[in-house]
Amino acid sequence: MNRNLFLIKGFRYGLCTAGFLPILRSGLNTTLISSYPDCKKKMKFVQAWAKRLIDVVDTKLSKEEGFRLMEFCGRSCFISHQNSGKPVVKMELNDFIEHLKTIWSEEAVTREGEIVFIKYKSKDQPDKCLCPLVNTFPSEISDTFCLCSVGYLKQMFETYTDKRVKVDILETIIGGGDICSFRVEL
Repeated sequence: MNRNLFLIKGFRYGLCTAGFLPILRSGLNTTLISSYPDCKKKMKFVQAWAKRLIDVVDTKLSKEEGFRLMEFCGRSCFISHQNSGKPVVKMELNDFIEHLKTIWSEEAVTREGEIVFIKYKSKDQPDKCLCPLVNTFPSEISDTFCLCSVGYLKQMFETYTDKRVKVDILETIIGGGDICSFRVEL
């Protein structure tokens, strides 16, 4: 099998699935994780594995391949979060923006013509990234990981508005910024 194809498929399905454990750890079921000492050991393994994978993306893939891989992962992450079995209700862009403001905050989403600016961070821990997987890493991880959010936002906008979008990273917490900020161009 082509190694790049293997990495892309493995990352798309493996890391996105592995990302489920940190979500549990971040609050949905803290009792479950803390009740089983073996889970903490497994969690450390998942964290180390994900960090090594991002290191491989940075050192063994071209910039374009790494970008595509992380975008696929972000798209897959969004799809897995939306897989409730219920049909998606399409929205006009302004309605979708208002919906996002109710989920994140009033200042998290602004629109200037055909450009939407997204600024998000954890409400509970403003100095932390919104991604639960990132917040569980015991050491720094490359900001390549933030490209996952590009795919997530693309899939989210395209799913709810039926509009193709281009997403650019403006600033990320992992990259040393104070907030995660994105530019979405319709």
